[in-house]
Amino acid sequence: MRGEERTLRTESSDGAPHAPPPERSGLGSEAERLEARDAGAGLVAAADSLLDALDAAEKELVNPRIVVRNDAFQFPSGLDGQLASLYGVVVGTFDAPTEGARARWDDLLPTWAHARERVRRVLDQEVAAFNGRLETAGYGPVPAPLP
Repeated sequence: MRGEERTLRTESSDGAPHAPPPERSGLGSEAERLEARDAGAGLVAAADSLLDALDAAEKELVNPRIVVRNDAFQFPSGLDGQLASLYGVVVGTFDAPTEGARARWDDLLPTWAHARERVRRVLDQEVAAFNGRLETAGYGPVPAPLP
């Protein structure tokens, strides 16, 4: 999401006020601290690259523009919203899932597997590589949650 021109809305699509989405702490602020201390060694560029990889993985799973409920009417849902919607259709009936619901599940499974693998790869490889560079430069690691 860095590098993109963003306009933070102060109200949802129905006019109700809401707070802008919280800014990320952690990697972005760490990059700013590295830049301020003139750490060099390409750490800021590596942090930017890692942030781009994390943003891309996030966009496969969720639509970050959806902040409040009514935003889902303006912006397409991410994979999380599609799976939640399908779940609601399946459990919201007493009958067996329809052929359409089964077909949609079959469509979403490969997408979910790809997104999950991408998140694992970013966390296991790219964050670990960045943390190795940080350690070499004398900084502490960026914590990464378990996928």
